[in-house]
Amino acid sequence: MGEVARAVADFKNALEEFLSLHVTNHHFARGLAPAEIPKDDADPVQIKELRSKVALAAGRATYAPSLTGAYIHVEGHGRIDPIAAWSSMSPSGTRGHRLRPWR
Repeated sequence: MGEVARAVADFKNALEEFLSLHVTNHHFARGLAPAEIPKDDADPVQIKELRSKVALAAGRATYAPSLTGAYIHVEGHGRIDPIAAWSSMSPSGTRGHRLRPWR
């Protein structure tokens, strides 16, 4: 369990670093547009590198939700895996990805 806890902590830190280059979308197409959009002065190369870092960390933490039962319930979609869902938060991470309910 300690290995999974470390993997989740690494994921959290990587995601926070990635999100530091973004701002929350409060007004534009809420529910349709990504929740986070890159800051105007964010370096696209750095965003790409951090996206890869988060994806790697998410892969290492992939078992955490099933071990802990920690899912997000979204009306009409069921239980969503919060580790897997990170990529739907920003336009730089949504290409070809969709939120998929856990079954």
